[in-house]
Amino acid sequence: MGSTHKTTEWAAGLFEGEGSTVIKRPITRPNPVIMLSLGMTDKDVVDQFAAWARVGTIYETPRPPWKTLWLWKANGFEALITIDRLWPHMGQRRAYKMAEALLAASLTEITATRGGKDKLQRRNKEMAVSILERHHRLNT
Repeated sequence: MGSTHKTTEWAAGLFEGEGSTVIKRPITRPNPVIMLSLGMTDKDVVDQFAAWARVGTIYETPRPPWKTLWLWKANGFEALITIDRLWPHMGQRRAYKMAEALLAASLTEITATRGGKDKLQRRNKEMAVSILERHHRLNT
């Protein structure tokens, strides 16, 4: 079955073929939600990707009469952490979408809310800015 230790290059190749980057802009919220997902019917491969990522959640999606779909998802900070690791290894189209997601997160409007949500917004914004700056320095 192969090594249980997967490389970033392996994860990037899998995400390039089976993954997606989504920027949701809910009407009821001022800020976008960054989401990554990877879905396939091979549970063992999705499990290996999740083990590599060390973040996110796997969901089982039955689809009778077809095989069950196994879906790994990461949102917010977990998505940003994963983008940071994958982005340098992605093809042009996926790298562009990830850059778009980072830019959207970097423009987050910090809103005063109860429950400390402003701290999460600030953390996500700072993470996105940090990733963009680091990768910009590496590529100049």
